[in-house]
Amino acid sequence: MVAAGTSADGIDLTIRATIDNLLEHLTDYVIDSIIEIGVFVEVSVTDQAGAAGSGFRLSLAVSSGFVREALHWFGNAIVEAMKNLLNPMAPLRSALSMEQLCENTWIGLSAFCKIGLPSILGKSPVIVKMSTVIKVNLATVGALIGKDPGRAQMTFGVLISGIPASLLQYAKLRGNGAMVDVWMLKASITSTA
Repeated sequence: MVAAGTSADGIDLTIRATIDNLLEHLTDYVIDSIIEIGVFVEVSVTDQAGAAGSGFRLSLAVSSGFVREALHWFGNAIVEAMKNLLNPMAPLRSALSMEQLCENTWIGLSAFCKIGLPSILGKSPVIVKMSTVIKVNLATVGALIGKDPGRAQMTFGVLISGIPASLLQYAKLRGNGAMVDVWMLKASITSTA
């Protein structure tokens, strides 16, 4: 990175290059490994031995695409703030769009049952969980109430999680107690408008 001098424009270019470089490395090492980031509430009932149970989960998540866009916006906001030190509202000129937020924020509901070996048979028994999953983005919720905040999308399916990778013939993560999730059915409906 080469500084363009000591003028305000040179400092701006240096800061912008530093932030772009930082975001590029973050994207390479961190963001590419994120599928989604979210919070959830799970309510479940399990038998005394820990061998069977069922419950449901309600979640709110953002996809990795939005995380990437938010980091780029944050980097640009820092550059704008540094360029316009006397104008604290300058970073707000380039806000993230409501469409990006609505298309990449998901509300999910899943019902599940789990079964495994009783906990008295080992320290870490294998528990396999089968879930029905339904997720809609905020654009879908907006479309239901008559708004048009972006491309509506719904994803649903049946997911089996907690399968030991050693049981699967083609798993890349064999050994070391790795567990994998397998979608038995997964579908997505997306609006075209």
